[in-house]
Amino acid sequence: MLFSYFFAAIALIRGLACAANLPAGFSEALIPADSTPLSSATAMAFAPDGRLFVCEQGGKLRVIKNGRLLSTPFLTVPVDSDGERGLLGVAFDPNFASNNYVYVYYTVTTTPRHNQVSRFTASGDEALPNSEQIILTLNDLSGATNHNGGAIHFGPDGKLYIAVGENANRANSQNLTNLLGKILRINPDGGIPQGNPFANQTSGINQAIWAIGLRNPFTFAFQPGTGRMFINDVGENTWEEINDGIAGSNYGWPAWEATTKQSGYDNPNTAPLYAYDHSGNACSIAGGAFYNPSAATFPVSYVGKYFFADYCAGWIRVLDPVNRQAAEFATGISHPVDLKIGPDASLYYLTRGAVYRVSYTPTDVQVTVQTSPPGLTFQVDGVTYTGQQIFAWAPATVHTVAAISPQGSGGTRQVFSSWSDSGAQAHGVNTPANPVTLTAYFNTQYLLSASIAGGSGSVQANPASADGFYNAGTTVSLTAAPAAGYVFSGWSGDISGASNPAELSMIAPRSVAASFAPAPVCGYLLSSNATTVAATGDLRKVNVSAASGCAWQAASNAGWVTVVSGASGAGNGSVRFRVEANTNSTPRGATLTIGDVPFTITQAAGGCVFSLTGNDFTLAAAGGSYQLAIAASGATCQWSATATPSWIALTTSTAGVGSGTLGFSVPPNIGSVPRSGYIVVGGQWWQVVQKALSAEPVFTDVPLSHLFFDSITLLKLDGISAGCGGTQYCPEAPMTRSEMAAFLIRALYGETFTFPGTPYFSDVGTGHPYFRYIQKLREIGVTNGCTTTAYCPDDTVTRGQMAAFIVRARLGVTYAETFPFLTAPLFDDVVTGNVFFNYIQKLKELGITSGCTPTAYCPNDLNTRGQMAVFLVRGLLTP
Repeated sequence: MLFSYFFAAIALIRGLACAANLPAGFSEALIPADSTPLSSATAMAFAPDGRLFVCEQGGKLRVIKNGRLLSTPFLTVPVDSDGERGLLGVAFDPNFASNNYVYVYYTVTTTPRHNQVSRFTASGDEALPNSEQIILTLNDLSGATNHNGGAIHFGPDGKLYIAVGENANRANSQNLTNLLGKILRINPDGGIPQGNPFANQTSGINQAIWAIGLRNPFTFAFQPGTGRMFINDVGENTWEEINDGIAGSNYGWPAWEATTKQSGYDNPNTAPLYAYDHSGNACSIAGGAFYNPSAATFPVSYVGKYFFADYCAGWIRVLDPVNRQAAEFATGISHPVDLKIGPDASLYYLTRGAVYRVSYTPTDVQVTVQTSPPGLTFQVDGVTYTGQQIFAWAPATVHTVAAISPQGSGGTRQVFSSWSDSGAQAHGVNTPANPVTLTAYFNTQYLLSASIAGGSGSVQANPASADGFYNAGTTVSLTAAPAAGYVFSGWSGDISGASNPAELSMIAPRSVAASFAPAPVCGYLLSSNATTVAATGDLRKVNVSAASGCAWQAASNAGWVTVVSGASGAGNGSVRFRVEANTNSTPRGATLTIGDVPFTITQAAGGCVFSLTGNDFTLAAAGGSYQLAIAASGATCQWSATATPSWIALTTSTAGVGSGTLGFSVPPNIGSVPRSGYIVVGGQWWQVVQKALSAEPVFTDVPLSHLFFDSITLLKLDGISAGCGGTQYCPEAPMTRSEMAAFLIRALYGETFTFPGTPYFSDVGTGHPYFRYIQKLREIGVTNGCTTTAYCPDDTVTRGQMAAFIVRARLGVTYAETFPFLTAPLFDDVVTGNVFFNYIQKLKELGITSGCTPTAYCPNDLNTRGQMAVFLVRGLLTP
């Protein structure tokens, strides 16, 4: 139904208006109190200083100040007021206190007719003469005088939003070559802001389009605090809509009226948040206001709700945005056109001839009874209620409240925990003199169902639960125990993989199944079969590959080699071992037996230190022969050499005394992926990366010639990084602590890993995009945060900090653990007192870095994404 059907027909004599029917405790008053009439009012808005500005269709913008309608309008613009045209909207600049800008939407009298948005500068209660600035000129209007829209408001982003009707031409609503039937978003000066959703599909002023598919969005509102936007779209024959204002939405007109498909049209539809039909003389939604004042005077049940009105039916209703249910608030109103919440927290409604204020005066004490989480069931004086309820009780009267427990069905239930007043589950409440809120707190519990998917065995849970329910957030450790002759083969359901035991966070109902298979014939493969260790000792790790269920143990034949972790395991795993410093004058050897496979450890003699100098870190794709120069600290120092993986072949003797030369060769790398490896001589590491013959760039900003091409390519292909956005890697950009966490965890675990569900850090909540990685990094002890309670996810990472991250991840030590390292400084700018001294020393010893210059490490320089790729490849991705 169109407003124009009524505008011409209504007698605008305020004396004929009747008082509205309001809920108990509410009353209304005419504003201004002297009954000065308004002429064909269309919209209103409160200025930041509390004055109320009212648009009259004929072009006057009136001011109500201190309860009085000023005789002189703020401004008068020449308008075409035929039908629904005229002065239709007003808004105040967010910086009104300093710039005094007032914006209006009106229909011009020039030919051809069109609507426009203009800005005026206020001087007291009037606009400065000649201050009009045209901000936006809309498309020319047809002969139809209806469906102009007209509401304008500034959003929480500081942009001006404009509601435009389709001028009774339904095809306009889906047409991106005009502004009609749309919500627009512009800068306060009329420019097009960044982020408009149709900018890539339009040009010129049409890039202002923010949402489409509207018929006549006469009013809309933003919710204070949340910034949520509701759009009131006037319907045609059957329905009126309230739409959730979301950028890029298509609200369906003309193919859809609410959720009803219109014949002859076919276009997408974002269904309305709420719609009502035309029963009871309803015909045209008008006015909308969220009740979120800074200090509410209405009962708390109204806070967060949305008031809206119908022009024809003469009522105001209140909508709960959560459950999308509307309730009656006021009836008997003579054609409401706009609603606002005033600075006094009262509801103001505008009719065609008057402004009314609706206020609330409590009588009895307001007692609010609710649950946490909300929406649960409780009893008050034996009557059952669901959701928050507000009661008016006489002071000092006693009422009984009782929490119902448990509640829920299926795999989710709520179990009573406590009342906010510390009373028992059912207890009497002596009504106080002042309003009070009683909250029944419940623990959300989820059901964990465990079963056997195949084979024979059982699943044990820790902590145990008698009925399978756990409090939300509980971490449950599940252990699959195979029966005799079977081995555990994997999880399915809400746990995947074959970790045993495996942890599960109860953040929803969970269902897991354990599969068991006949025990296999076991064989074991180590990531390498030998290593050499410096005389100073070290922490090392060797990876074990075995069929799932194949158990193994790790045992050393020498007291100076100690297994730190992984002394036993099954299937794939790793063994960390510590080699103590060698104080003897001769080298020594030991064997670490893992399963039935020997792992040989050779340690340099005490006092012997080796350094390596080679002719290249990066090897040619075509392969070739290379040499490492070995510098020993003494002529009698004995050394041995190993190479990993097998494509690195040692071509000279793998053992020697004193300084010497070690030759090695590599075959051509005929693939398209670079590969990495290392050589260890006397405990000193030499890392290498070989290029690929048919390599192709994987990022547009990392060409083949880029210094870090090979390492960045390996990062991409190993799933460590997909880049910084689009097809780019941003190699020169500094690493953040969030990105560092993601890179390290992906390098260690890939994308499948468990992590604690309760946040460790106050600045990294569950919704943070890097939450799971930072949680895992803290769980394994690689970080303790930037403070005792924060992680500082957006801070950049220095080369010193990077050394600590990499070494802890490489050695498997926590921030609180120590490890052997060379005590004589290896860089001029990293001395013994440096907080990262031991990590940087170890980074150099492991061959992961050669410094920023031959003699310096530059610990305080920012670590770039390109440098990080090299450090990761050498530190964590090399076999």
